[in-house]
Amino acid sequence: MPFSQQQYQERFIPLPVDAVYSALCTIVGLRFKLKQTDDFTKSVTFSSGMSAFTWGENFNAQVVSAQGGSNLRINGVGKVGGQIQQQKRTNKLIEQLFTYLTDALRNQATPGQVTAGRPEVESLGQISEPPSRGRPAAKGADIPEQIRNLAQLRDEGVLTVQEFEAKKGELLSRM
Repeated sequence: MPFSQQQYQERFIPLPVDAVYSALCTIVGLRFKLKQTDDFTKSVTFSSGMSAFTWGENFNAQVVSAQGGSNLRINGVGKVGGQIQQQKRTNKLIEQLFTYLTDALRNQATPGQVTAGRPEVESLGQISEPPSRGRPAAKGADIPEQIRNLAQLRDEGVLTVQEFEAKKGELLSRM
């Protein structure tokens, strides 16, 4: 049985690395199982769940500086080789992540804020900071803010109502 091939995609995003990384951590935390973040290298490791035809996928994403913005690089590979439709599903999930991320960032950029030919994000306060791996947050800390962030993503069409309600319930159970 052949092994799954690694899928790789890269996109330019005309925003600073920190803004893209923060949004990436948030979107990955909402859509996938977040395994690890590295604030120094601006990389995120995460996975997807099983589907009817695959055992799921493992992903690594990294935001790197580029002239006029950032490049987002995403690698994905099936957890088990030789699964039906594995490459297609991996590519689809990578495409969806790019779509969710660019939609969220596009909605955060304030019109008229253009400096040196690229839009600047005034504040990504609407998108929470990347998760900290060094210390756990206090129980219930910032949960109302996270729910407000989720509601905004729902209102922008990045999350479905069902996804919003599921994550909101999960957050409320932590309080």
